[in-house]
Amino acid sequence: MATRKKTEIVTGLIEDDSWSVFERFLGDSVKEAKAAGISVAAIGTADGDTAVGAISGYVDEDGTFDILSFYVAPKYRKMGVGTALLEALKTVAADRKVPLRLAFCEGDAEADTLLAFMKACGYKETDRGERLHHFTVGSLKNKVYFPAKYKNSHVRSFEELSNTEIKKIAVKTAERHRDMPEEGFTSPHVNKSCSFAYYKKGIVRGYLVCDDTAGGEVTVSALFAKDKYAMAGVLRAFASAVKAAYKAPTVIVMPVPTDRYDGLFDKLFPGVKNFEHNFEI
Repeated sequence: MATRKKTEIVTGLIEDDSWSVFERFLGDSVKEAKAAGISVAAIGTADGDTAVGAISGYVDEDGTFDILSFYVAPKYRKMGVGTALLEALKTVAADRKVPLRLAFCEGDAEADTLLAFMKACGYKETDRGERLHHFTVGSLKNKVYFPAKYKNSHVRSFEELSNTEIKKIAVKTAERHRDMPEEGFTSPHVNKSCSFAYYKKGIVRGYLVCDDTAGGEVTVSALFAKDKYAMAGVLRAFASAVKAAYKAPTVIVMPVPTDRYDGLFDKLFPGVKNFEHNFEI
């Protein structure tokens, strides 16, 4: 009986001409990030000519390597492949003199496995980050439905606001920023056409601030509302604006402070409930 020839398992950076070989391990999030202009780095492991695993992501502004995908073929698990991928990533970071901290968001099918694996490899979870929604413009519903009671005329685009009005909102969010950082914004690069405030009797009762400068992503840098009516108003306006302003593959990142808004996020962004995890050795 013929025996299978043993091959050497090799781990290294995935070059441009090898992306197609590892494509099934990289996932849709990598395709969407690359389509949005994000510079993605990937390390792969191959058994001879057969791809068996890969880790991919990008370095954000604070030097954290955000993991977009980390997958090893089932038959190659518990053979040190995942550990080898992490070690290779550490080596690349050291060669480039980049401090390596890792972050990933739940939402993938094997998020629990990844969390346990990272801890088993000696990575310490420094903090559990905010609840986030990661989705694409193309995933937004063509028709955003909310019950009739949510319809209102209190929402105003930042394009309609004076600099003084926007400054007042910035001050208000800065006051909240101390205790709820996801509800404050400090970026000077606000996308006014996709940012909205909810006014009632001349008082700001909610706001959504959009910033599209973070690595090719559309980022909601501040989101707050006094009640579900104000939240529904700014979400509906935001959904319509981003569909008009951005191409379908564009990735959107949105913080979700609490669940107190009567399931509005699930109506608009179904099936996307993520938490951010941050690790370092």
